[in-house]
Amino acid sequence: MPEDTEAVWKMPEIPYTMRKLQAADIPLFAKIVGKIGIDELISCYGDEDFTDMLVKLKNRRQKLSEGDTEAGGEKKASDDQFILGAAVVTRIANKVMMNMDRCMQEVFRLVGNLAGITDEEVGQLDLDVFAAMIVRIIMENNVGNFIRAASALLK
Repeated sequence: MPEDTEAVWKMPEIPYTMRKLQAADIPLFAKIVGKIGIDELISCYGDEDFTDMLVKLKNRRQKLSEGDTEAGGEKKASDDQFILGAAVVTRIANKVMMNMDRCMQEVFRLVGNLAGITDEEVGQLDLDVFAAMIVRIIMENNVGNFIRAASALLK
């Protein structure tokens, strides 16, 4: 791949309206977390190599678009927060996908509940759409914040 070309996954359009997690989803969400293991999810905050890679990518883009920063460094702070958030979301999504053998039916049921489709329909989704739905659930429901709070309680 040429050096000036970056391979970035473009999230596909999700053909369903997805609601946010609600209190009624807690038992199913807790089963998923339990089957994956809270320690597995807490480890999503410790992979510095991945975060460093995202910082380097941001710095490279910033060099290509010099003069794009706001006064007072506000954009840099928001970029850094975005990078940290993106790294955590990516790690959590990866943990869910890597542990699907432990919790596939629960994940299918949760995704289906949030999208208004059946577990069977979730199982038939294209892989990129399914992955996008997992990422959206993690991002829009602050799952990373939940896991960070849970990790603080375990210390």
